This record gives sequence, structure tokens and C-alpha cells, in this order.
Amino acid sequence: MRLTTAAFVCCLAICLGTGCNKSGSANPPPLAVNGEKVDLPSLFSLTTNKQDQALLSHAQESVRYQDYKAAKKDLQQVADSPALTEDQKAKVKQVMDQLGTATAKPQ
Repeated sequence: MRLTTAAFVCCLAICLGTGCNKSGSANPPPLAVNGEKVDLPSLFSLTTNKQDQALLSHAQESVRYQDYKAAKKDLQQVADSPALTEDQKAKVKQVMDQLGTATAKPQ
């Protein structure tokens, strides 16, 4: 019994010390739309504005359910946000272009 407890405590200490090798800073992979990559997940790190975050979440959900018109509308609202810098707005527009290219391709 003592050996099992000691082994458990050792494993727990190792896991807590190394964080179980999980990396919290890794960006999620881009979404695949008609074989094209749309890097929508990278936009979440651009802003902490709650309204923009909600729009990005809705855009990602819209892409998941193939409602690309709604996703483009949400991304346009984020691109127009006064909370973003010009560089951030350019990144949003880049993702909008990726989505436009991906949805223009025949399925």
C-alpha cells in the first residue's frame, strides 16, 4: 500500500512539474474549407475585446456549419472594430481573403 501511494505521489509530482507536456501557447491549426486553409483560429489572439471575441466565435461556428455568408459578415464587423490596430485589421482582412478564396472554389 505504501509503495502504491509513493508511486502515485511521484507521478503526480512529475506531472505537475512538467505540466504533462501541454503547451498552452500553441495556436490551433487553421480550418480547412474546400481544401484551403483558413487561419481563423489565429485571430483570437489579436484582441481581448469581448464583442470582437464573440464575433470571432460566431464566425468560426458559421464556418463549421458552412454558413460562409454569416462568417464573412462577422469578420467584416471585427475588421471595422475601433479596438484593433491597422496591422490587426490587415490580419483580419487576410483571413477574410482566405475564406473568400476557399468558398469561391467548387466543392
